Amino acid sequence: MRVAVLADIHGNLPALEAVLRGIDAAGVDAIVLNGDLSTGPMPAETVERLAELGDRAIWVRGNADRELVAAYDGALNPDLPEAGRLPTEHGASRLARRHRDLLADLPLSVALDVTGLGQVRFCHATTRSDTEIMLVDSPLERYRAAFADTAEPTVVLGHTHMPFDRLADRRRFVKPGQRRGAVRRHRRLLCVARTGCGSARGGRHTLREGNRNRGEEDRPGRDRGGEGLR
Repeated sequence: MRVAVLADIHGNLPALEAVLRGIDAAGVDAIVLNGDLSTGPMPAETVERLAELGDRAIWVRGNADRELVAAYDGALNPDLPEAGRLPTEHGASRLARRHRDLLADLPLSVALDVTGLGQVRFCHATTRSDTEIMLVDSPLERYRAAFADTAEPTVVLGHTHMPFDRLADRRRFVKPGQRRGAVRRHRRLLCVARTGCGSARGGRHTLREGNRNRGEEDRPGRDRGGEGLR
């Protein structure tokens, strides 16, 4: 199975459409929607477009998705910072019940068998939390604790929008991050991330067995406790 990953779309429908065209050209078997899908400028339209993917789409919960459902239900956490509360309340006001129901009760993580890589775990932040911050230089002990409930040798995550590719606790952790340009064909796992946040760019990151993109490992993503990150 060849898989594309979409994370942190954040309601950016034009960017989503551009990336989906590249995914269609690449001929993948499944598309993992790796959280934080619709909170942004076009929340309802984005959910509608993702729903059109049908059985190809595998949905994963992000913190923004959970918060959007809570806001729709009138149960948003009052302690959510204003920077997150305002777009969440706006997004909830644009949703219909069918959109809310699509985003409710999504799994925190999923695992798929990817050709050439074996079992790969997909999650938005970590497998124990949809808000936990994992960065390229987060301590090994944090990686070990955050993913202790799973054993897949490869984990693909999102949340911080910062690309990296590192080994930790004898496992490989990949955040695709943001890139310019079209999606290209890859033999195994095709990662496409951060189509949202006001950007009209798609992203790509090649993930192949035994071939890490060394240049990605030291991109921005310093561990400072995650201040200001959603």
